[in-house]
Amino acid sequence: MGMEGGKTRGKSQVRGFIEETVLRGIESIEAGIEEYFYIFLDARGGYVHVQRERWKRYEQRLKQKQLRAEQKYFSSFLCKLRSEGLITKDGIEWKITKKGLKKMEALRFFRKKQEIIRNSAILPPGKHLLVIFDIPEVHRKKRAWLRWVLCDLGYELIQKSVWMGNRKISKEFLEAAQELDIAKYIEIFEVSKLGTLRK
Repeated sequence: MGMEGGKTRGKSQVRGFIEETVLRGIESIEAGIEEYFYIFLDARGGYVHVQRERWKRYEQRLKQKQLRAEQKYFSSFLCKLRSEGLITKDGIEWKITKKGLKKMEALRFFRKKQEIIRNSAILPPGKHLLVIFDIPEVHRKKRAWLRWVLCDLGYELIQKSVWMGNRKISKEFLEAAQELDIAKYIEIFEVSKLGTLRK
């Protein structure tokens, strides 16, 4: 059960990365379907750093059957994004929707959370950190993201907006807080003696 769950989460994370990459490509460049296919292949990881000038060499080496399979999967992938309202098609031009932009941001910060967890080392025995924040209600979604990250880092809620844990706060955490413009609402303290805090 645990192994199957891990595989499912792994596939979900890979799909999320591919979705984010394709959506970002459609949002950032005006290109044709061929260019988006290159982006899709690169995100899939099967063809390392595909570049347009190298495409002919890749095409010669790839079996036609495999290439057709990738093109078919790519078409179904775009259709799924379109059916979910993440992208639209105007003639031959693909465009990202407002819903697609929101999904892209959500995927990006999910990936950022994974980076934070990977790079947050455990503190020495007896050392803990307190993370205290007072984020305005207008930023409640950002506040929810912060709570989500702290929970996944193993931090415990001591009282309202006061969290304690034994994992370091990584530079990725600080970068994300700055990017979300919530760093100014967060205070971090190191605690070496718990005192009555845990009673």
